[in-house]
Amino acid sequence: HRLLSMGEDCMSGAEVIAGLGLVAGVADSYGQYQEGRYQSQVAKANAKVLEANADKIRLETSINEDIQREEDRRTIARNIAASIEQGMGASPTTIGVLGQQATDLEQNVLNLRYKGLSEAERLDIQAYYKHQEAKQLKSQAKRKFYTGLVKSAFSAGQSYMSAGGTFGGGANG
Repeated sequence: HRLLSMGEDCMSGAEVIAGLGLVAGVADSYGQYQEGRYQSQVAKANAKVLEANADKIRLETSINEDIQREEDRRTIARNIAASIEQGMGASPTTIGVLGQQATDLEQNVLNLRYKGLSEAERLDIQAYYKHQEAKQLKSQAKRKFYTGLVKSAFSAGQSYMSAGGTFGGGANG
């Protein structure tokens, strides 16, 4: 039962069915591979955005830290000038109060730094996990592709046999 009778090189219906099944399986496997690669690329792009945001936060934190320190210096200078103007410039109480104020203001700056660096580190950690996700998605895509190829070959063989084809010198070959 040959499809076309144009000579001995024609394929049987079983061969055509098996061939079409194999081609469809390979195409489906390749589609899954492409989808996995795309998802991997999206995860990588998201990781890069997170890394850029972390860098931006670090820069902003550094700038804000410098700005805050400058403001704090002006505040301390105004307070020193006010204490001198009131005649209490060198008193132990004034020096103690100004010293404590300077310490408190510096602690606020350090808290600002800690908050910014912690946020940047959180984003860096998220970026790391996105990079790991990208690697995993790419690996999964390859596994799905190869698994799909094997399944397609087995499915094509089953289709061939179901359509009446035989292997190894049977009635059709």
